[in-house]
Amino acid sequence: VLRQTYRNLEVILVDDCTPDQSMEMAKACIEQSPLSKDLQIVYLRHEQNRGLSVARNTGTDAATGEYIMFIDSDDHITDDCVETLVKPLEHFAYDIVAADYELHQNGLTNTFSQLGIEGEVMGTPNIAKTLLLEKYYCMPWSKVFNTQYIRENKLYFPERLPYEDELWTALVVCTAKSLYAVQKKTYHYELRKGSFVTSESAETYYKGLLGILHHLYKHAELRSSVLDADAVMMAEERLVKIINRWESEGLTPFKRYSYIRQCDCRSWNTKLRTHRSAKTIAQHLDQYLPISVGYAYKQLFSALGSVCQKAIYELKLVKHKLHLFFHHTS
Repeated sequence: VLRQTYRNLEVILVDDCTPDQSMEMAKACIEQSPLSKDLQIVYLRHEQNRGLSVARNTGTDAATGEYIMFIDSDDHITDDCVETLVKPLEHFAYDIVAADYELHQNGLTNTFSQLGIEGEVMGTPNIAKTLLLEKYYCMPWSKVFNTQYIRENKLYFPERLPYEDELWTALVVCTAKSLYAVQKKTYHYELRKGSFVTSESAETYYKGLLGILHHLYKHAELRSSVLDADAVMMAEERLVKIINRWESEGLTPFKRYSYIRQCDCRSWNTKLRTHRSAKTIAQHLDQYLPISVGYAYKQLFSALGSVCQKAIYELKLVKHKLHLFFHHTS
């Protein structure tokens, strides 16, 4: 951070009652470095340990800059990280500017691109679609966010909720109106053995994602006038898709469907405001029915969809063959 080529920075360090003297080490590093002289350094401390989410929220409330960037304590950034993220803002005040990152795990580096988009993405549904298609990653770092946009939309991280990044990013893509993506790696993500992410079991992850889905539905119910309806459906679809990838002995398709449906706390009015068109209501009609009936409808709808897709494909094939035939005879 001290070596950043962009120097108009406010650096906020939040001590969440760490027991390992890391704040003292950080202060010593800052005091000894001539690179800290032109930076505004702010030290904040919680009275008790409250977790990563609250530490981020504390920093967000204290920030005075136009844009906010989150950096986790065990990762590091390139020297031109902030400069790279700020450059697109010279032309337009985007809600989000995102760059790529590099993953380090067990001494190995994943050099594949984690960001599947480049340039400008305008409109909330289009931004949500990038997350659904896995072209935009859910972690909040290696990005800058417009401070006013964050505060106006009350985008705070939920306290003590596992996989909080998933919910927070879902709410971000349901409210953001402008995004700029830079195809450059500016962040080094250190996935350490024994960290929260690597130590959690698959079953815990599964239950955690169900909890995230429940909270997304809760926000959709309470903030239906704020969240974009099309974006909510895409955020929901993404989470359901990830949950459905999980396999376990004894977890039948009906049981998995039942768990997902039990997460839905929305009223009929909220669902109707979300689905709106007759076509969308038909696609999601199972959500209005009792779980067992809804499951049967879902199976039937999927089967009919497959038959229709096959029929359309066959018709296109026949049309193509007829076109070739007439072209040949002519």
